[in-house]
This record gives sequence, structure tokens and C-alpha cells, in this order.
Amino acid sequence: MPPNRLPFGETERRKEVMGMITYANVQEVLKFQGGGFPVTSLYLLTDRKEVTLDQMVTQAHSLLNAHARELLSRSLPHAHRESVVTDFRKIREYVEQLPEASFKGLAIFACSGKNFWQVYRLPQRVKNALIVDSDPYIRPLVAILNQYHRLAFLLVDRRRAQLFELFMGEIQEQTELISPDVPAKVRFAGWYGLEEKRVVRHIEQHIHEHFKRVAETLYQLYKTRQYDYFILSAQPHILPEFEKHLHTEIINRVIARLDVEPFSLDINQVKEKALRIEREFMEERLARQVEELVTAAKKDHRAVVGLRETLKAANLKAIRTLYIVEDKKIRGRQCSHCGYLTLEAPKCPICQHSTRPVADFFDELVEATLHMNGEYFTVPAHNPLSEYEGVGAWLRFKI
Repeated sequence: MPPNRLPFGETERRKEVMGMITYANVQEVLKFQGGGFPVTSLYLLTDRKEVTLDQMVTQAHSLLNAHARELLSRSLPHAHRESVVTDFRKIREYVEQLPEASFKGLAIFACSGKNFWQVYRLPQRVKNALIVDSDPYIRPLVAILNQYHRLAFLLVDRRRAQLFELFMGEIQEQTELISPDVPAKVRFAGWYGLEEKRVVRHIEQHIHEHFKRVAETLYQLYKTRQYDYFILSAQPHILPEFEKHLHTEIINRVIARLDVEPFSLDINQVKEKALRIEREFMEERLARQVEELVTAAKKDHRAVVGLRETLKAANLKAIRTLYIVEDKKIRGRQCSHCGYLTLEAPKCPICQHSTRPVADFFDELVEATLHMNGEYFTVPAHNPLSEYEGVGAWLRFKI
């Protein structure tokens, strides 16, 4: 049956994610099985600050044409070859019809033989790449996703509060927590200042109730919206007073404290500050984690660095958190039967089945880690991990 015709009762698995990508999206791609049919993965730079629409289409055509020539030299069953040819045609048509848009990158996963088509518009630039392999090429997608967290940015004073939510480079005002019943400054009159003291106590009580309401609302939103981190902003003499009302779980997730009052910034200024804080926080955290990883690996404390040791851990399903230096790519092999990973062995040492070549061996390491509910992070090129073949991992257990 031609790959573009569906078997009776089968529907095409099409999806185009226009907004924020999520881990659920990645898991959906990760779980896809081609059943022998090759999967085509395209990553394309679409940032209009970098490329024009014509340049973007030309670059996509160049990738497709180069791989079409390579496809002719590969020994594939007719149905598998036709599936890839159809993938290329559909990708070409899609890119040619792309409108002017604000997204910076594009990821397409296609397997026409299994009626699979997924498109993700990305918030970050990607390097142009086209991979035809037995499963989707997900490493760039996961790397982008792991650079972003769901942030809550709260600005508060003694009368007002304002909350913004940020994720994947996008911002929206989630809620405004206003306590209009906090009295403003008043003129005092009364016998020997007794009235003044009573009014001051009244104001302080309202401020206390305001802080308490804001803190309770923030905690409820934290539980429902699942914020990863918080940015708090208030005048220095107010913030410690307010933080006394916050739940410990929130305090432990605060990554920055600013001196900015509610409604003093527009939404773009809030976004700019939050993204800078998130980027700096992630850079510092990754640098610290890599240093700790290298130190722990030297002491044999449930950590490994270097390709051979990390590969061994992956085959033992021992990886908890995987780190790979950006742009690292090598070829390797994987058992078609049990999934065993090897750098060069033509036959699997576990089940004796033949191994198949894989274009990006590190992508297979990422997939193996994610399948075991592990984590994966891309780290910059200039860091201690570069001295250990650009790869390392924290382990679930000692090997």
C-alpha cells in the first residue's frame, strides 16, 4: 500500500504545536515507533532576524536535495524508500507555504509509512539539520525544553500585588492580587495620640491580611500551575516582612529578589528582566553541576565522565541525569533487537543480533536516558566536561 494511503480504520497522526512545547509533546515523539519505516526529522532556522523567508526555503531545499541523493545510495525496501520520498515532499510543501511568523525555529517529524506527522514551532534558534533514522531525532528539542522553566514573577507592596507567569520565552499576566481595603495614609486627630495608635494598628492589621492573602493565593497557584521557580520584587524594607507569610516550598524556589514595585513596569520590561534572570540562573547552575559531577566521578560517587563509562551506564539503565557538550556528535551502532548501544560492534554482545549504524550516537544516549525517566542537559563547549569527551552522567546506582 502506498505510504500516503491509510489502511481501513486508521487515522493520520498529525499535530502542529503553535504555542509552547511541553514534555508531553516530547514524550509523544519519543514513544513513536516506525516499525522499520525510517523517520525523517528536520530542524530549520526560521528567525527572521537571521534569515529571510526565501533563504529559509532555499536552505530547506538544499537539505532535502542532499539527502535525496544519499537516499538513492541506501539499500532500503521499496515501501520504506517511498515513505521517505513522501516525507520529503510533504516537508518541502509545508516549508514553501510557511507564513511570516515570530517563531525562531521549526522542528518537523515525519514517517509517511506510519502516517505520522508532527510540527513544532520553537521559541529558540536551531541549527539546520535533516536526519533520516529509525526513530525521531529529539536531542535539539529536549535541549531547548530544558533551558526553560515555568517562572512566577511576583511584585508586591503593602496595598497591591501583581503576578506574571513565564514559560518558553512567553509571558502572560496570570492574576492580579489586589487588596483595596488596606487604608492609605491618614491625618490623625485624637486625645493624646490614642486615635493615631488605633489607626496605625488598623493599617498594620490590613497589611498583614493583604500579605497573608497574597501568600496563600501564590501557594495555591504554585500547586496548580506547578511553577519551577519564583522571582520576588518589593522595596527592601517590605520584602522580608512579606516573605514571613510565604510557604517554605516557595522560599526554597526563589531565584532572585528585586527592588521594583507593582505596576511600575510594562509587561515587556518584566519579560526582559525575568528571561535574563532565568538565563543567568541556568548558566550558573549548570556550571556548578558539571564541576560537582567531575569531582564526584573522580571519587567514584555515583557519577561517570567520558564516553565509555557513560555508555556503560546507559546500557545498564543507570543514568539519572545526562550532560552532553553542545554540538557534540559521533556515529555509533545500536542493536535492532534489544536496543544495546555500542560504538562499533557489528553484533550485539547481549543477544547476538546484528547492530545497525546510527547517525547521532549521543541522540541515542538521550533517548535511552529519557525512556528511563532520566534528565538531559546540554552544556556550553568551554567547561570541564569538554576534557572528558564531552559527556558525563549522574547515576541512579553505583556501577
